[in-house]
Amino acid sequence: MLKPSNVARFLAWALIALSFPFLFPAGSSAYFNGGPLAPAPMSGALSTGDSPESVIDADILAQNNHDWSRFLQLRSANPKAPENVRDWTMLRAKHPENDFMRNIVSAKRIGIHELALVAAAPLTRLGEYLALYGEVKVFYVGIEYELKKETRAFYDGVNYRLYVLAPEAGRWVIVEASEAPVRRLVEEGYGFRTAEERDAESVQLERERSGRFYSPRGALIDAVTTTDHAQPNHISVYLTGSRDGNITEIDFYDYVTNVLPNEWYPTWPLASLEAGAISAKMYGWYRVYYSKYPGEGYDVRDDADDQVYVAGSAKASTTAAVDAVQGASFQRSDGGLFEPQYWDGTAVVTSQYDLRSAPGPSSPVMANGHVSAGAQLVILSNGTTTLDGGSTYWWQVKTGGSENWTNFVVGWIPESNLKSTLTFPIYIFRGRMGQWGTRYWADPTNPSLNKGYDWISHYFYDNSPNANDQPIANFAYTPNRSPDQPTNTKPVDGATQISLSPLLCGSPFSDPDSGDYHWKTLWHITRASDGGLVWDSGWRTYDLTGTIVPASLLDYNTTYKWQVRYMDNKGAWSEPPSTTTRFTTSPNPANLTQSFLPYLSFGQFQSRPYSSYSLYLPVVAYSPAPPPTCP
Repeated sequence: MLKPSNVARFLAWALIALSFPFLFPAGSSAYFNGGPLAPAPMSGALSTGDSPESVIDADILAQNNHDWSRFLQLRSANPKAPENVRDWTMLRAKHPENDFMRNIVSAKRIGIHELALVAAAPLTRLGEYLALYGEVKVFYVGIEYELKKETRAFYDGVNYRLYVLAPEAGRWVIVEASEAPVRRLVEEGYGFRTAEERDAESVQLERERSGRFYSPRGALIDAVTTTDHAQPNHISVYLTGSRDGNITEIDFYDYVTNVLPNEWYPTWPLASLEAGAISAKMYGWYRVYYSKYPGEGYDVRDDADDQVYVAGSAKASTTAAVDAVQGASFQRSDGGLFEPQYWDGTAVVTSQYDLRSAPGPSSPVMANGHVSAGAQLVILSNGTTTLDGGSTYWWQVKTGGSENWTNFVVGWIPESNLKSTLTFPIYIFRGRMGQWGTRYWADPTNPSLNKGYDWISHYFYDNSPNANDQPIANFAYTPNRSPDQPTNTKPVDGATQISLSPLLCGSPFSDPDSGDYHWKTLWHITRASDGGLVWDSGWRTYDLTGTIVPASLLDYNTTYKWQVRYMDNKGAWSEPPSTTTRFTTSPNPANLTQSFLPYLSFGQFQSRPYSSYSLYLPVVAYSPAPPPTCP
């Protein structure tokens, strides 16, 4: 997603080049913000073997056979598609621990249903795919997995995926393969009506309610926390700007505060920013619970494919908005979470039209409400108002586009007369919050407007497709922030002559939330030479700020790097972990001379049995002892 500030700057260029098909994406339907490949022309009819269904079957077979080469061949060459060859290759090389295929024992397709594009629009990034490829196919697929170990993204039994395929270079390729919202698709009539599907629906509902990731057999896989509608403590972000496949865990609060100023103008009214804060928060929240990138090891990207995150970009006004809605959020009226999509909310009139004072062709024409073909508008509603038995959708709009806020008319126009700013079907945006629309409704200078964030949220999301056509409802949660970053205090950075079982010390525990206390600590040591893991202590409760490294793990005359991370009593861990420091262990005593005389500086060493001089050497080993208290 991109902040609406950019629209005037490069709209003309975008319309000519179409290199940026969508400037202002929203939620999982966010749009590319840079340099996609041009739509590949279809080179004649595709063969039966190249049908979308056969590509999906080939993908599942490649997973079953651990065939990475075939797996990559089936994916898009476009680096901005969620399923693209570049990212998969890069991430697999840099994060081999996320190689999900090694965890698969077997995989086979159980069922497949194709979705109508109207039904798929709220669930996928349909607009950008149509812009890039001209044609897409969307499928609801059941895949039965047998795994070595269950994870958040994969469990034993039938997993349900949403596959999006598009033609590229004359063949169908996979551009998205995300976790399917089972309940939504069942309610839309695409369900398989199986016991396995009902189990998967129950798993997702429990995840939304409690933050616990269960398998269909009731085995706990992981948990965000143990409270209802649990706020994630962290979110895993793919930093696309690094261009090297870097994935990092970010404190959830910090994530939201560093997203909002890149999606909303910091100078907009507070209620507008608060509405944006809740939407940005719940988008990230939803993506922690529903994997958009199964097997890739992260929840969201930091660019317009999801929400634009820039570390250190938080502004006072946007942070104040995030703080104002801490502990407040919304859900569907049936209690389920949903993905709150948003977009810039700018459109054009396809043919001249006279605005109506209310929805419907029989409503009075607005005074000065004539708009010419091509005129720019700001969308003020969610586009779900229907007439004529639901066959006609009407949108409330403001004339003058996003530039004119002093002389404009507000009225209603039928969907058939509208398109998005860059020519895409307006129906794609039904039920989304318009960013410029929040600026209009929150105007504090207009007594008839000046709406609060809760009114704005309901106005855009009530009865929207993403909310299963239900009104939304508020819910409260207990916010939690991560403990402060600890520091390594002992050994000091660069220390030498360190024993093979040294004492490691971290700084005292500190947390921004009053009343939180130190619950667990994780100690981590790697070799400096190759980054190889030497010791991962796991989360421990007894050696919180000081620990003795177990014997037999370290080698003589070797440099190591270490970090420490703290967890509070609510399950949030310090973000980031402590800054890495180094220490070097002492030389092997078996290679030292009998005494430490000046001639040692010339490297004239003689070997002797350890026992002949052990009384004159520093202690090189520790006996097991209780965890010490660090100074």
